[in-house]
Amino acid sequence: MAPPVTRTIALVPDLPEEQWPSMDRYALRLFDSLDEQIMDGLNAKLTADIRSIVGQSGETPAGLSEPQRYYQRYYHYPREVKKHSADLFHVLDHSYGHVCSHLRSPSVVTVHDLFFAIEKPVAFGPRRWLKNAALKSVEKGLRSADAFIVGTRYLKDELATFLDSSENIFIAPFGVEANFKPPSAEAREEARRHFGIADDSFVILHVGSNAPRKNLSCVVNTTAFLRQQGHACTLLQVGAKKPPEAPAKLGSAGIWAGQTDETELRAAYHAADLLFFPSHYEGFGFPVLEAMANNLPVVGSGAGGMQEVAGDAAVLVPEGTASEYGERIATLIDDSAARNSLVERGAGRVAEFTWRRTASLTADVYRKVLS
Repeated sequence: MAPPVTRTIALVPDLPEEQWPSMDRYALRLFDSLDEQIMDGLNAKLTADIRSIVGQSGETPAGLSEPQRYYQRYYHYPREVKKHSADLFHVLDHSYGHVCSHLRSPSVVTVHDLFFAIEKPVAFGPRRWLKNAALKSVEKGLRSADAFIVGTRYLKDELATFLDSSENIFIAPFGVEANFKPPSAEAREEARRHFGIADDSFVILHVGSNAPRKNLSCVVNTTAFLRQQGHACTLLQVGAKKPPEAPAKLGSAGIWAGQTDETELRAAYHAADLLFFPSHYEGFGFPVLEAMANNLPVVGSGAGGMQEVAGDAAVLVPEGTASEYGERIATLIDDSAARNSLVERGAGRVAEFTWRRTASLTADVYRKVLS
């Protein structure tokens, strides 16, 4: 009797030099969760090393300049991926959807959001021409994929509209890394010392980039509003550069950690009292679950897939203003029972999102495509 044939799945992460920690954490957590029991006749491999970007091996690789990024992402990397032998390729970030156009084997793409399709292209100038051409190559590659994985039903519906078809779109909600958990009293004290936060300050955490959809100006203005109302609040921001207006509005009450590895990110959650997440658009919203795993109450917009992820375990204010958000946060600052209720509901919510479940649902997609 012939031995069973093992089929190889090549997971295609972002280039580590891109320094997109959330995408790299997704790739690494999924890969590590695709164990022998879940795969059952399938074998997973990575086409690039991503452990350094989340602080697990060596130093974080140097970032790329814009010309280097375009060359590496759109020309060199797809050709390197093509050299891998695999029965199926799983492109782990839709931003690399163009890779699918270079592959001979079937492909699956994880779509984290569709903001690239919502953002209107600009037709003038060589830089914009290059970006528009790149986005068109991503769209072309995505449309050639055999199946898609999304984290929320909201995004499935949005993707179906984009593709003019709901076929072969599968929901596999993302998980929460086990290292994201409530800190001990000692760990919390150490985290606050690390960021230089006063003991009596109520720390509002925001995790996200400077992209307009992250609504960072609202984060700054809401914190300023709370301080004007007499609340001793500090903004701790992870992932963005300090905006020009921040020093005048917050002074020393604004702490900007910039892009960090996972160890630093966990320290930020340990130091915080509340996550504020007023994005205009989110396909999923990793920070919502990460905050809940750290026993933090969450106040956010509920935009996109965020409401689906948060359920009833967060205070959601759709399209809120700085004062509206500030008033809801002020209520939580003054009401420990309300905060504790959110924390309790958040802990229950987090239990529903595990990487093992993500991996199991993802492996099911591989089998459907290969059948």
